[in-house]
Amino acid sequence: MFMKYMYAQAKNNSKMLAILTIFGVFLCFFLIFSTTFAFFFQNKSAGGNIKLSDIDFSVGTLGNKNTIVAPGSITNQSIFVSNSRDVEQNDFANLCDILFRFSLDIAIDNQIDYDLEKYVSFAIDSKKFFQDGGTFYSLQKLVAGDATTIFDNIKFDSSIQNQYQGKDIQIVVSVEAIQSANQAYKELWQDAPKAWQDQIEQNIT
Repeated sequence: MFMKYMYAQAKNNSKMLAILTIFGVFLCFFLIFSTTFAFFFQNKSAGGNIKLSDIDFSVGTLGNKNTIVAPGSITNQSIFVSNSRDVEQNDFANLCDILFRFSLDIAIDNQIDYDLEKYVSFAIDSKKFFQDGGTFYSLQKLVAGDATTIFDNIKFDSSIQNQYQGKDIQIVVSVEAIQSANQAYKELWQDAPKAWQDQIEQNIT
């Protein structure tokens, strides 16, 4: 029995817009506070052009996106997140450092197949990511211009059923990112587990 799997990706644009808004509020507040502070105590002010940091990222793959696999086999397929507007990590000017979380789904014909998911496993480093159910949280901030691998290979269990023979299986990676500064995760990821919040607070301070 052979199957073909394909890689797909998704980015949460609505969250990125919300993060931009929050970051703008944080940065604008800081600038207004600083200007007021300088004016009040030193009786002078300053002006100039200010460019706000941006948030964007890319999700890329190392390996063949379309691979023929058999039950019980392991395919070397790396998926990475890059804190850059392109997967080549060349376009990261004015990007801020980020935290991200991701989830993995298995689909057939663009429909999530929850029964199939129990036959597929991913090599995810627990030292790099905190698992909360089906969501994985980064344990370190990703600096602008850097990239990190989220898994190195995919294993298809030998007990996978014959109903999947000859099917095109898609691995769907959904990634959501926020700025790492100003404890944005407390505002934007209120559903994040406290154990992760405690750990990330120590890691990024």
